[in-house]
Amino acid sequence: MHGVNAISKEERMRRKKAFNQILIQHPRFGTIKQRTQSLVEDTEVRIAENEERAQAAKGRPIKHKELWVLPIVGPSGATKSTSMSYIVDEINGDPSLAERETPILYVTLDQNTRGPKQLQVQILEAFADPSAETVLRAAQHSTPVINEDIRRIAIERKTRVIVLDEAGNMLMHDAGKIGRQMANAIKGLVNEAIFSVILMGTEEVNQLFMLSPELQSRNCGAVNVGRFDVRRKEDRDYFFGFVDRFEKRLLSDKIIDRPLGLVGDVVSRASVYDFADGIIGIVPRVLLIALNDVLAQGRGYLEWEDVANAFHSWNLPRSAKEKHYDPFGENGPKKPTLAFVREDTKPRKKPAA
Repeated sequence: MHGVNAISKEERMRRKKAFNQILIQHPRFGTIKQRTQSLVEDTEVRIAENEERAQAAKGRPIKHKELWVLPIVGPSGATKSTSMSYIVDEINGDPSLAERETPILYVTLDQNTRGPKQLQVQILEAFADPSAETVLRAAQHSTPVINEDIRRIAIERKTRVIVLDEAGNMLMHDAGKIGRQMANAIKGLVNEAIFSVILMGTEEVNQLFMLSPELQSRNCGAVNVGRFDVRRKEDRDYFFGFVDRFEKRLLSDKIIDRPLGLVGDVVSRASVYDFADGIIGIVPRVLLIALNDVLAQGRGYLEWEDVANAFHSWNLPRSAKEKHYDPFGENGPKKPTLAFVREDTKPRKKPAA
């Protein structure tokens, strides 16, 4: 029996902090980083072209050359946001940048994004601009006027790209009418050459392009960050390689005191795959719930019962559509999952002489 004082508060906090600092890169992390960096550079070139044309026009209006939209799409838990946050920190952390220079701005949209006005307010809030509150409370609103204010700030901060994370929140209201307005608002940002836009979210983000063919014409090609398919050996190798590396970090960083064996045998592997449904970000989420529980009990190691309890706690409030299969029930892991995982344990055939 372990008392709650078996591990000090300081040690519990250390372990939790160390857990949160683990980053095992998604296999498409490099693709996301390369596409993001290219988008920033391409946008900078295009904005410079527009500025040269504006100067040559000597104050006369010009038609801006449009910018681009990059969708990054995948299920919840696919580590999209985690990957992008590291990339944004690296780009904005370039020591050669001037103070307040922000090449890429990260905006997490909330469920109150019910129209273009709220989108503009959240962009201004991300810039920490005091006009956000004024725009929000204004009785009258002009999207073009506020866009010009945003352009002024973007020029001052040298912001080339904005990331709109949780972009699906723009589609939650009014069954499509507001979604069409939001698609047009994003189209306005890129058509008026204020920013290029990275749209991040689940597959429902694709609806924005369906609602605006012109927005689709600004699509520079999606990056799909999906689940790993247990039927494909390459996907199995990465998924279980990720889980193995993650557990080794838990041990090397002294977050847990002894191994659990998440990939130790066929049943363990199949159980982990099934509860995560092949989505790598679900594994750390469930393990963190389990870790918090055992640390509260004064215990520094995990058992399979802890993982099962944590999974049930995570899975319970999810809707019927979102629920993941329970491999800890009396039926165990799915038979197809077991069969495919078992393939990896079979000895390879020697090539014919």
